[in-house]
Amino acid sequence: MAGTYIQQDVYGPVKDATPLFNAATMTDEQLLTRLRELPEVARARKECDWVVVTAMYQPKVGTLRPPNTATPQCWLAFVDRSEHATTGWTKVPIVVFGSYERNENAFKVMLPALIRKPVVFLNHALPQTRCFTLSHLIRGKEFSSGAKNQPHLLASKIPSWSGRSLLNNMLGITRDYARKRNADADLADLSEQEARMERAGFNASSPRIPRIADTLWMIWPKADAAVEKVSELWLHEVARFSSFEKTSYPWVVSQVPTFVPRLTDAIYVYSPEQKCGLDGTVKKKAAKNESQDGHRKRRLKGRLRRRLGGKSGSSTQQEDTDLKY
Repeated sequence: MAGTYIQQDVYGPVKDATPLFNAATMTDEQLLTRLRELPEVARARKECDWVVVTAMYQPKVGTLRPPNTATPQCWLAFVDRSEHATTGWTKVPIVVFGSYERNENAFKVMLPALIRKPVVFLNHALPQTRCFTLSHLIRGKEFSSGAKNQPHLLASKIPSWSGRSLLNNMLGITRDYARKRNADADLADLSEQEARMERAGFNASSPRIPRIADTLWMIWPKADAAVEKVSELWLHEVARFSSFEKTSYPWVVSQVPTFVPRLTDAIYVYSPEQKCGLDGTVKKKAAKNESQDGHRKRRLKGRLRRRLGGKSGSSTQQEDTDLKY
C-alpha cells in the first residue's frame, strides 16, 4: 500500500526540472516563505478553515478523482507537472526537490508549518480511487467543537506486531531497499541521519521512543507551537537528510515533549460512499459493495486469526486493511 510501505511508485529523479530548493543556499524558512507566496497556497491560507492536500510526483501521468466540495480552493494538489489530471482540485505544479520521493514526502511533513491552519494530507493513492468529503475526513469525535484532549496529529498506525513499527527495524528495511536500488546517495543520507541521531543521544533501539506513524493519511487539527515545531523539524530532516520520512518521525516527535499524536486504524478514511467514478459520481452499487466488503472482511479476519495464532483486535483490523487496499 502506498504510504504504508516504501513508495516504489514514486521513486527516482525528476527529469527535465529545476528544483526550487537548494540545500546549500536556502534555509528551511526561506523555502516555506516561497511556497506560502504561491497564489494557490496564499488563497487557501486566507479563505479556508481546513485545507486538504495531496501530492502527486511520479513519472507516469496520473489522475485524481474530484473531491465532493464547493470550495476547490481548499483542496490543493501539488504535482510535478500540469499533465496530471486533477479535476476539482486546485493544481499547484511545482518541483521543489530533485527526486519524486523527496517532493512527495516533504509535502506530507511540511503542511502544518506551511499552511498554519488545520490541514489534512492524503497520499495520492487515495484520491486516485475515491472522492473524499471534508466531513468524512474530520468526522472523528476528536475534531468536534470543544473536544477535550484533542491530539496534535491523527494518523494511521503500523500495528505493533509488525517489525516496521520499530525504528531500528524500519531503518534496516529502508537501508536494504536503497541497496537493492543501488541508491548510493540515499544510503549516504540515511547514514548521516542515523549518525546525527546517535550524536544527539537518541537510541533508535529503545522501546520507549515513539512508535512510527504511517503516513498514508495525516490529519493535523490545530496549528499551535508544538505542531509547527514538529513540522519544521520533520521538514528539515526530509529536505536535507533521508527523504524517507518514517525514519525521522520518532526522533522529531521526541524533541517536542508537548506534541501529542494519536495513531488509529488506517480504515478510518475508507468507506464505500467515498468511492466514485472519474466524474465524481458515487458508484450506484455502494450499498451492495458495503455488504460484500463486510462479508469479505469477516472472512479475512477469520483467516488472519488462524494465521496469527488467535490474535484479534486492532492489529487484525490493520492487517485486513493492508490486504484489502
